[in-house]
Amino acid sequence: MLPVLSSWRKQRRERSTIDGWRYRVTWKPLPSGTLPRSGLSGRWLVVLPENAAEHPWATGASEALAQTGAEVVEL
Repeated sequence: MLPVLSSWRKQRRERSTIDGWRYRVTWKPLPSGTLPRSGLSGRWLVVLPENAAEHPWATGASEALAQTGAEVVEL
């Protein structure tokens, strides 16, 4: 039993190390008023699933970006 447990722990440790190498997406809300006074600039891509183009969140995000000066391209 002990060799099996030892092998299992080693695999878990290796997996944990490999999991730490992965790219992680995190979202942090910005406090109000943190945008530059000039607003956003440049082209911003909004990538949407095929069936979500008319979803309120999708249109809301695109409109909010456009209102602050971004050139919005929906894909």
